[in-house]
Formats: sequence, C-alpha cells, structure tokens
Amino acid sequence: MDRGYDTRSPIQKKSSLPRTFTLFRVYILAALVLFGVSLSLVIAHAPLFEIRTVVVSGAMITPNENIQMYIAKVLEGNWRAIFPLNSVVSIPIKTLQKNITTTFPSVASLRIDRVGFSQIQVSLVERIPVQTYCREENCVLIDKDGIIFATGGSLMDIEKIQGSPSEFLRRSATTSHDTLTFGTPLLPLASRISLDKVRTFLVARGFQVTNVSLSPLGFFDVTAIHKDSQSKVEFRFRDTKKIDEQIGELHLAFEKGLRQKIIDNTVEYVISYVPQKVIYKNIEK
Repeated sequence: MDRGYDTRSPIQKKSSLPRTFTLFRVYILAALVLFGVSLSLVIAHAPLFEIRTVVVSGAMITPNENIQMYIAKVLEGNWRAIFPLNSVVSIPIKTLQKNITTTFPSVASLRIDRVGFSQIQVSLVERIPVQTYCREENCVLIDKDGIIFATGGSLMDIEKIQGSPSEFLRRSATTSHDTLTFGTPLLPLASRISLDKVRTFLVARGFQVTNVSLSPLGFFDVTAIHKDSQSKVEFRFRDTKKIDEQIGELHLAFEKGLRQKIIDNTVEYVISYVPQKVIYKNIEK
C-alpha cells in the first residue's frame, strides 16, 4: 500500500515587511513635521519676515495711528515663548480682528492681509452714524443698531435724540450718575423697536424723522418733515408698550384726510392715544 503524502503547503511565517513599512512612514512623517516646525521657527525669527509696516485704510472716525499703536503693542508679545507675534508667519490675525472691534467701538468690522514679507494691510469698515444724542455740549454718534460709537455729530444733518438721561441711559454700577458707554446701545431694546416701527411708518408716507424726544412719563415725541411739502409736524405717542395699536390708529387717521392736512401745512402736532383716538391741532392762520 502506497504511503500517503500531505500535499498541503506548509504554514509560512508572517512577513515583517508591512510593519517595517508602517514604521518607515511614521519616521518620514515625523521628520517632515520636525522640518516644518524648524523652518517656521527660522522664518519667524528671521529679520526679513519681521512686520515693520502697518497700513490702515477706511478710517474716517478712528485715528489711523491709534490702530497702528494698538497692533504694535500686541505684536510685542510671543506665542508660548516660541513664535514671535511680529512675524508675517505667526501674526494672530483672528485675535487682532476680534480685539480691535472690541477696543475701538467705531470699527464695525475689519480685514487684515499680509503684504509681502514685512507689511500688513488693515482695511476697516466703520459704523455709519444715523442718530446723535447730546447732553449740553457733549454729543455722541449712534449707528443703525443703536450703538454709541464715537463723540461728535452736533452739527450733522441726521436724526437727533433728546430726553431725560435717567429714563433710558445705562447707569454705572459704581455711581448714581448717568453714563454713556461706547459700544453699548443708548436705548433699551423695547424703545428701539418702537422707534423703528414709527420711523418705518412715517418714512413710507414721505416723511423724514429729524428729532426724537423721550419723556420720563413713558411717551415720546417724533418730529418729522414731509419731504415734498416741507411741512413740519410733531407726532406724540402716549404709550410705547402699545405702539402697534397707536400706529394702526394713525394709519386710519391718515386714510381719513390727516395726511393731506399735513401736506397742506395746516397741522401742528398729532397725538396718538389708545384705544381708538388720534387728535391733532390745526395751525392757526
């Protein structure tokens, strides 16, 4: 009887090549990372890449030198005592953008670009004044979001806000005096919403709001000029918490002939009450 033979292949040992190849890739990657860090350090510390010029554009209210001095102060530091911040390689662009808009309330947004090896370009977008508020001879500018952002504006041809400071200005936590804080809204949100609704209503009917006067009693007066007839009228809203109802009553009064009376320059002021009442005073001829 023939002796049988096992024709199956013998068990072979696993090759060590894949593991060696993986280690080789890890070494290569580590070497590349180390080379990149080393190159970055060399570039960051090289005088050629040191920021020597800061160009600021778009500034009308914010002095250019203030922005330049602020950036220069920030760039005096370093990141983790390794990378100097005054290099085009390691300049903290996002941090600068955030801090500049916080430090300078007149700056709405900005962009920082690297230019060449040793220069950065700072492009500012400043807040646009749409209102001004004055106490005695001190005036501040206010943007479309109601934010106080700069001084000045007493002679500007924009909407002016008047009123009792104790009614709507923010108070300091350490003093009983009314304070104006740049970067914060002048009016509470509810008042801003009410005024925006009144302004939208009047602008849609050909008026330009020139003055807003707030009272501690809770009402406010809006002085507006009709663009076509140049008729000047004072609108008083007695309850700012029911502004929608008052605007609705005023709309009905306009539909019943009040608008034409204003255009004819025969109305001096209009008072809107709730419920269902709008009265106005005719100009005595």
